[in-house]
Amino acid sequence: MIERQAGRMKVVLLLNSVASVVILAAAAYDENFSGEWRDIQARYRDALSRTADNDAARMVVSTYRIEFKQVFLQGLGGVDRCVSCHLAQVEQLRKI
Repeated sequence: MIERQAGRMKVVLLLNSVASVVILAAAAYDENFSGEWRDIQARYRDALSRTADNDAARMVVSTYRIEFKQVFLQGLGGVDRCVSCHLAQVEQLRKI
């Protein structure tokens, strides 16, 4: 009887482990490949394209990459924050 319960518990543990891995894999895919930040960056690139009025601005648009963007601080020796969804704010800070 105890061996049967142990066998059932192992099956339950296995199923929970598999479910956890599937959920984590789905979350990782969503965050890295279909995240909302990709749409935000595509819209930002389109806005840049519409407002590009000289060759330098058109060059920026043509080389603009949709990617995960982070602020790296040399003084800290690491990443400060993710700015993938806040591109216009970062561009304004660079102009100051």
